[in-house]
Amino acid sequence: MDRSVLFGTTQERYSIERPLGQTGLHSAASARRRSQDPVPLKTMGEVAQAGPAHRKTAQDRLETRARLARKYDIRAITPREIDALAAGLSTEGTDAKMRRSLQSYGAEFRRNLANVAWQAGLTARPDDALEAHLDTALDLIEAIEDAARHPIFPDQPIKATRDFASWLHGFAALRRAQLTASARP
Repeated sequence: MDRSVLFGTTQERYSIERPLGQTGLHSAASARRRSQDPVPLKTMGEVAQAGPAHRKTAQDRLETRARLARKYDIRAITPREIDALAAGLSTEGTDAKMRRSLQSYGAEFRRNLANVAWQAGLTARPDDALEAHLDTALDLIEAIEDAARHPIFPDQPIKATRDFASWLHGFAALRRAQLTASARP
């Protein structure tokens, strides 16, 4: 059987798949928009006029982080406190990767993980023991360093885990500095 009867000629197929003026997956109009000059960035004055949310300075972020460091001890923190710390860091502007790493040790993540395991039939229904566990303090730095020393998979990349441990050490050092400064007369 002649293939042109089933599929049409090559030219017809081309004109159906790629109408005139298109290149690849983008139309000619899309290509023109991409080639135009980008939207100009706002000046610092325009950002300052936009409102207080855009005026958060490095000093404001440092003060927020210092306040959180005084409030939360990474060496003895509960999963519920981890969620609160992650929420505080999101307003401070911390790197999203660090917040997600922190949230993976939080209460909400653990509840969701337990529910998913239960729904998959892997475990019994989450109960009050899980809720009690969410109020048990853990040394987060030790847990992260242990995860870096003993990866689950032999070829598991641990650079992100070590970066997170380094970030936690910096947060703990900030807490020590804050407590030392407040203890001085």
